[in-house]
Amino acid sequence: EQVLKNDVPIVTISNGELKTEILEIFDRTFRVTYVLELIALSVAVLGIINTLMTAITERRRELATLRALGMSRPQIQGLIFWESGYVAGMGAGLGILVGLALSVLLINVINKQSFGWTIQFTLPLETLWMALLVALLAALLGAWGPARWASRQVIAEDLRYE
Repeated sequence: EQVLKNDVPIVTISNGELKTEILEIFDRTFRVTYVLELIALSVAVLGIINTLMTAITERRRELATLRALGMSRPQIQGLIFWESGYVAGMGAGLGILVGLALSVLLINVINKQSFGWTIQFTLPLETLWMALLVALLAALLGAWGPARWASRQVIAEDLRYE
């Protein structure tokens, strides 16, 4: 029979202290997640800018024709903003639906099979609306430069553009 030596002190903590410690670890972990979200949002805005610039460049003649027919610069900008907002809204809506489906799958299937337990699914409507709003704001931010550029093109040059 082996007797434990008193070289190593036994440390005990209460459930409240353990919960506090665990929540602090989660908070530190999620700080990294928030930075990654910011990076992803920045990449998304750059992607929107790139996509819109490509689309506008390919449609220079069409936009110039609209200008020649009387469409104003603000109307051209509005057209680009609406296009960007529409694409972002559709993307955010699809992303939310896929995210919800994956959440249900993760909670009800994967957690049960992998860990033998599950958690209660809640639908955070405020968070979903916030995600949609952030997507739309990112799209409008990304559309600002391309919309200005498109509205400032010289009509005669763009009508000759191939």
